[in-house]
Amino acid sequence: PHTPRFFVEGDTALIGAVVQNNTSRPLDVKVSLQAQGVSPADDAPVRMSIPAKSQALVNWKVTADIGAERADLVFKAEGGGLLDASQPPGGTLEGGGIPIYRYRVRETVGTSGQLDERGTNIESIILPGGISDPQGNLQIQISHSLAAGMTEGLRYLEAYPYGCIEQTISSFLPNVLTTRALKAAGLSDPKLEAKLKEQVNKSLQRLHNLQNPDGGWGWWPGADQKSDALTTAYAILGLLEAREAGYPVSEDLLSRGVSYLRTQIKFIRRLEEPAVLNRQAFLLDVMARYGKPNVSATVRLFEQRQNAAIYARAFLVDALYRIDPDDPRIGTLLSDFNNQAIVSASGTHWEETEPDPTNWNTDTRTTTIVLDALSLVESANPLTSNAVRWLMSNRTDGRWQGTQETAWTLMALTNWMEASGELEADYQYGVALNGEQLGSGTADRETLFETIELEVGAVDMLPDQANRLAIARDDGPGSLYYSSFLDISLPVDQVRSLDQGIAVSRSYYPYRRGTDLAQVEAVSEAKQGDLLLGRLTLVAPHDLHYVVIEDPLPAGLEAVDQTLQTSPQNPQLTPGFGLQDLYTQGWGWWYFDHTQLRDEKVVLSASYLSAGTYVYTYLARAGTAGEFNVIPPTAQEFYFPDVYGRGEGTQFTVNP
Repeated sequence: PHTPRFFVEGDTALIGAVVQNNTSRPLDVKVSLQAQGVSPADDAPVRMSIPAKSQALVNWKVTADIGAERADLVFKAEGGGLLDASQPPGGTLEGGGIPIYRYRVRETVGTSGQLDERGTNIESIILPGGISDPQGNLQIQISHSLAAGMTEGLRYLEAYPYGCIEQTISSFLPNVLTTRALKAAGLSDPKLEAKLKEQVNKSLQRLHNLQNPDGGWGWWPGADQKSDALTTAYAILGLLEAREAGYPVSEDLLSRGVSYLRTQIKFIRRLEEPAVLNRQAFLLDVMARYGKPNVSATVRLFEQRQNAAIYARAFLVDALYRIDPDDPRIGTLLSDFNNQAIVSASGTHWEETEPDPTNWNTDTRTTTIVLDALSLVESANPLTSNAVRWLMSNRTDGRWQGTQETAWTLMALTNWMEASGELEADYQYGVALNGEQLGSGTADRETLFETIELEVGAVDMLPDQANRLAIARDDGPGSLYYSSFLDISLPVDQVRSLDQGIAVSRSYYPYRRGTDLAQVEAVSEAKQGDLLLGRLTLVAPHDLHYVVIEDPLPAGLEAVDQTLQTSPQNPQLTPGFGLQDLYTQGWGWWYFDHTQLRDEKVVLSASYLSAGTYVYTYLARAGTAGEFNVIPPTAQEFYFPDVYGRGEGTQFTVNP
């Protein structure tokens, strides 16, 4: 069979099969296609005569069905008393078949909250205007405890689609802490523990294989990735927590990592940059957790605490407490937290005077790290419960922004839950939308881990006015946590490009060696076998940190991996500063330190991009004939997803 590697809704393409007559006589053959997820223009069987020891090609024009998730195809040929069939990989097996992507863009808005006592909260939800066909739904989650309310965040980290070292740690670290806390409370779940054991062991093996010779780890795996102090410290933190939870962790792996970390401790000058102080605080805290603190460096850092961020001072609290729980410096730092707390109706949080993106930090992450430190040294402080309330009220889709916010929040909530004894609940509640009850229930020790999920389709909501969502509970111990988010899928042809701190666009050009892109026009069609240059243009009005760019491909095109020396027909574009290479590889290509060529898209990442314009090009080959919808390219900061850009959706045709 000859088929696309994937479809986008509405795509049309030629799919076909070669029928080989291996007999010594001519055959009259009937060839048919059975399809689910795509609709053939003509599904009648094709009849043909095939000479002995010969073959013939038969094609069908198909269109990807709207709403279908996958396409299952079965080709059958029968004649002369013989029968054969072929099916593209996967078939009817779960997760098999050819994936179909929707030609829509997802937009999500949401809110969350907490009820600690008898009362009712009202949330207003308004559908987007000007869209003729907003597909989607309103999803409501009701959690009986923090343990249940953290489920979506844990699931988000497990399924995050990138494989950097930081993500490897974040995928298991919060789960390890949560499982340990529940086990200590006598609420262990054997099935969850078995699943987690497999996940952690796989991640530990990956860290072992990807450790650099100097003992550190880089942001992305690979021989060309230099060790990074921040990534290494985070990896060691994950290894320590895994060991504490009883998982086998190689001491050699840890000691080599700590040895590298020790070389990254800097002598603190009088007017050191805040980012340096902040990173050093984390490194020193991790070394203290390992049991090999650098006491003198920790004390010197305390003396310059006024130049450090709030979250760095929280790391200092943790480090000093592990060195000496009675150290009077801890009280001084706790006073700083009290003085700088921002108290509002939604709870308590902390905000930095200067952002620190180089150290993955956000104000939410700062709040979680302060909460974590307070849970360790002063869990009865009233700031802790109010910080929990603020964190649970500032979720999107049941989680927080990016892997670092989500991971640190889950760890802090777990430690607070363990320290405060929050695992008791006894109350009743109800949920209604526009006056109609959606659900109700009872929260108690038996249902502590339950998360009630309710859903209302967008078609059942009021289109031109606010929809009122009411959550109510009665008296009793425990807290009720809720989140509601409107997940809408909008047609690409009804939305425009979006610039929320990043602008991104894409074009295709015919490729010829030495092509000057300034002298040729962008194209929207090609012939099968043609080579094309895909060109991504990224405009950053401000400095960006840890950026990920996704460029979905037309289903009829396939990105050419130039690192594979498999075809003499593939031109090799050698990065460099020559004029020709700048036209082919793009100005600023050297900033992108990790590239993934997937079936359905090209993914780029860069740890830092200064303000400016960047052009990146790659080779693609036209493989399958058809008319293809091309999903818009996107760009966002990995740890700050609200810094986001989206390009235009387009169409691309591959002619036979």
